[in-house]
Amino acid sequence: MSETVDLKRTIYGKNTFSTVIDVNFKELLPVQTESSQNEVSVDKFFDMYNTLFFEIPVDGELSHTEILNRSGDYIGQPYSELLQEVEALKQENAELKNQIDTLTR
Repeated sequence: MSETVDLKRTIYGKNTFSTVIDVNFKELLPVQTESSQNEVSVDKFFDMYNTLFFEIPVDGELSHTEILNRSGDYIGQPYSELLQEVEALKQENAELKNQIDTLTR
């Protein structure tokens, strides 16, 4: 037994299509769970950091100094080594200025 099915086709023009057909893919968006809403992106981290900047202590466990130390260790240039290098350069600069003063007298 065969059955005939009539199909109707509606064709929309370019200008009417978006007014008749919902082109938003709402059903394909991931479901926002509470944990995904609390995730911190790099942008969100820096927004929070800028907001809390003056509330973060200079020294201590959760401080600007700790951020410097962790970041320096991560990039392979520890903060303490940078400070030592700056102090050595200051001392060398002072010695060279002293030599220049001695020579120009």
